[in-house]
Amino acid sequence: MESDDRDPRPEAERPPGARGGPPARRASPAPPPGQADGAKGRPAPACAETDAADPDPWSPIVFDVFRRDCASHAMLKGLANRWVVLVVSALAMGTLRHSELARKVEGATPKMLTQTLRELERDGLVTRHVSPASPPRVDYALTPMGRELARILRRLCRWSESHAAGMLIARARAADEPLTETTWRHLAGLEPRPPRAPGQPSPSACSPEPSLADADQSDSAAPVKDREATPRRGARP
Repeated sequence: MESDDRDPRPEAERPPGARGGPPARRASPAPPPGQADGAKGRPAPACAETDAADPDPWSPIVFDVFRRDCASHAMLKGLANRWVVLVVSALAMGTLRHSELARKVEGATPKMLTQTLRELERDGLVTRHVSPASPPRVDYALTPMGRELARILRRLCRWSESHAAGMLIARARAADEPLTETTWRHLAGLEPRPPRAPGQPSPSACSPEPSLADADQSDSAAPVKDREATPRRGARP
């Protein structure tokens, strides 16, 4: 009588290799960062690193913003823009049209505002909704990722409002100028600095310190009567 080598346990309790059908396939290891993905043929970012403790090696891609060849470094360059900060902060208050944004964000030209909105829409931070009307109504709103960024930028705007006076005082001290109603505008960069009058000395904060050679030259140029009136050390009276 031939022996039965089959597993007597039910199929649900058998290990994967002993169940009916083909054996379970083992997942192939992921390529290391920097090499091309065989399925899509796209290279991984140069700054991409994986966490060895994570079971899925492609889920936690770490970016280093301090590396110039990293994608996050290039993204930060676009976000560190005055108009991006102001537009995102304005849209954090609610959905706005182009004309409403232009009134809210003072100083931005229509071309600059349109370019900023297109870049934010390209990066997935702003959505553009066109309503069927005559003329068509175009509304701009933040995406979930844009709202997360807006919370950070709103804190930056509040910090700027809270510390603007302290920064103006520091600039006035560095320029050796009084902080008045006429000087704070050019200290803040809102107006060009007025030209100095002829013969007006430059600020002491910007003038170089006197050297030892200058000090010796100033001592030698003292009046003769002062040097004669001062007795030399060790001389007889």
